Amino acid sequence: MSSLAQTERRGPELLVMVLVYCEDRLLFVRRGCEPYAGKWAPPGGFVHCHESVEAAAARELWEETQLKLDTKQLLPKGVLSITHINQVYHVFVAYLDKPQSVAPVPPESVDVRWFSQANCTAADADIWDAAAHVDYELVFEMLRARRGDVFQWNDDYRRVVFGDGQIQYAWRRDDVSRS
Repeated sequence: MSSLAQTERRGPELLVMVLVYCEDRLLFVRRGCEPYAGKWAPPGGFVHCHESVEAAAARELWEETQLKLDTKQLLPKGVLSITHINQVYHVFVAYLDKPQSVAPVPPESVDVRWFSQANCTAADADIWDAAAHVDYELVFEMLRARRGDVFQWNDDYRRVVFGDGQIQYAWRRDDVSRS
């Protein structure tokens, strides 16, 4: 089998992302490595072979911010399918009652900061391309509510599935094609 055929048959890579929320702010890292070096993004990365997504999330958080969390603090929050780079992210949220010490860990991260909703939506925020067009008003609303709402993001829609079963779409491809 050709390498192209093998690549086409291989499924997407599995990654994790951690939304650390404290005092109405999200923890972001300035990436030190490609892809997206120099961009701000939530901590995260690849799941290793024989590693749970929770263990990977805690490990990546430590490797990029020196923030140590127990896997029990990580609550499932969403799934992001980024097909153009063949990646699927399992997203967790961790709620902190008070800020904890964080620090960048080169080369993984070159800076670590707490972002308010306004910071996330600022035109000059220099946020990772895949997260630059997120409806941060909706994300912060979900985080403030601390409910079991889950978000899904793929090529066709971005939506929140609320704990009571209601669905709110932040974006739909079919809405764009009608305009």
